[in-house]
Amino acid sequence: MKASYLQSTLRWSVATGLLVWCISGAVQADAAELYGTLKKVKEKGQIVIGFPESSPPFASYDASKKPAGYAIDICMRVVDTIKRDISAPDLQVNFVPINSSTRMALLANGTIDLECGSTTNTLSRQEQVDFSMMHFVSSTRCLVKTGSGIKEIDDFSNKVVALAQGANTVGVINGWVQKLKIPNVKILNISNFSEGLLAVDSDRADAFCSDDAILYTLRQKSPARDRLEVVGRPLSFEPYGLMMRRDDSAFRLTVNKTLAELFRSGEITSLYHKWFDQFGIPLSEKLETVFQAQAVPQ
Repeated sequence: MKASYLQSTLRWSVATGLLVWCISGAVQADAAELYGTLKKVKEKGQIVIGFPESSPPFASYDASKKPAGYAIDICMRVVDTIKRDISAPDLQVNFVPINSSTRMALLANGTIDLECGSTTNTLSRQEQVDFSMMHFVSSTRCLVKTGSGIKEIDDFSNKVVALAQGANTVGVINGWVQKLKIPNVKILNISNFSEGLLAVDSDRADAFCSDDAILYTLRQKSPARDRLEVVGRPLSFEPYGLMMRRDDSAFRLTVNKTLAELFRSGEITSLYHKWFDQFGIPLSEKLETVFQAQAVPQ
């Protein structure tokens, strides 16, 4: 009896110890899972998304003054993934307007948690922030008045060129001006893309240079479209990604997991047609290849 009692007690002690260890391990594993942005989002009960106000069809205000666009739709899919992964079905989404010169600072200081717009992933930017997989590719071109005589960047001598502060286009245009030795090019700093179009239409600038998808969309939406045109050869390769804070691999994985699912399912193509067909911007072979190459298996 004594031996049997000791054996039972021992078995009970081991079982209890294993149960406590398992529960403790599960709690620790769960706690270890949530760090960085996911932990912040869980604790606050909200995620804050930064978006550019005048970057259609990627992000801008719709007719009801709500953020809308291709990048916004992608980010809302990310939010769905976050809700599921951290068991937060009632997670609130707050939107904060940003522009090219404020987006990285607002991300780094914690004001926003995810940037959803038309930001080019560059190695120099990766020194300050992190990026998701590519969701779009574009090229730098220029918007001018029809009949201006400007057909290429080579025609920029003695011209005023509008560039959005903080945009990758600033380095692209300055690089070409130096390379081609174009004299007397004056830069007009602007804060957003709509201001660039207005600068050209009001003759404050001879050209506004930016990513071609944005230029085509702004022109198509503008009452001045008949007197504006997009000109010139592609001057750069612009791979867009959703921007987030550095050194947060768990959050980056959540974002990329969402994108990979959109690529695998083909839903990304539907989102593309929803936002770009209305502006006559066809899905390029290059972008289709980008989608297929990033359809990482589950």
